[in-house]
Amino acid sequence: MPDESLLLGQLADEFTARVRAGQMPEVEEYAAKHPGLAARIRELFPTLMLLEGMAGAEARGATARSDGDSAGDRLWQLPDRARAGPRRDGHRLRGGTPTAR
Repeated sequence: MPDESLLLGQLADEFTARVRAGQMPEVEEYAAKHPGLAARIRELFPTLMLLEGMAGAEARGATARSDGDSAGDRLWQLPDRARAGPRRDGHRLRGGTPTAR
């Protein structure tokens, strides 16, 4: 539905702006406020946080704040499923299709 996609984009922009401002917005807060988009929010927003954390680390010269209180520093507290990398079952994704190693 185009209206849902537009709303999701607006929410993603807001979420990303908050992460850039050093806040640690709760994905579940957004999911609870928008139950019709909850599944898509839970799938997308941790990825946005990951990408923002990577961009922030690069901009800081890959040095973390010593207080460990920025969104990028807390990024690694996300559940494993929200992180990029090889799947734990021994398969890798190539072109969107799981393949055995």
